[in-house]
Amino acid sequence: MDKLQFIKRIAEKHPQLNKKDAEHTVQVILDVLCGVMAKGGRIEIRGFGSFSLNLLPPKQKRNPKTGFTFKEPPKYIPHFRPAKELRARLSNGNEAGSAEICPEQQLSPDLLDHDAANDTEQTAIYA
Repeated sequence: MDKLQFIKRIAEKHPQLNKKDAEHTVQVILDVLCGVMAKGGRIEIRGFGSFSLNLLPPKQKRNPKTGFTFKEPPKYIPHFRPAKELRARLSNGNEAGSAEICPEQQLSPDLLDHDAANDTEQTAIYA
């Protein structure tokens, strides 16, 4: 699912919101999440998972063509850890009680068509 499909799904589930309001809502949520992560914070969404930052230590790199060595600075990478409920749902109900925690939802045909369209676009680019 991409951002546009997410906005469309919110607008469908909440008829009191028009598409523009749903788009604004999604953008505000993403801006807040990115802002918290940029400040080094941790985000926890109960039942979904948590986002945090992992520090990669500095590395010594070498250009094989020139032999020049340089030190790559340390950097932070985002890390996602799924919640128990999400893991239970992804394991196709193998764990007891997963059906009550996360009810199964049907895929809509427009989602399937969109994915197929993306696949054909990618193959056209690389063909």
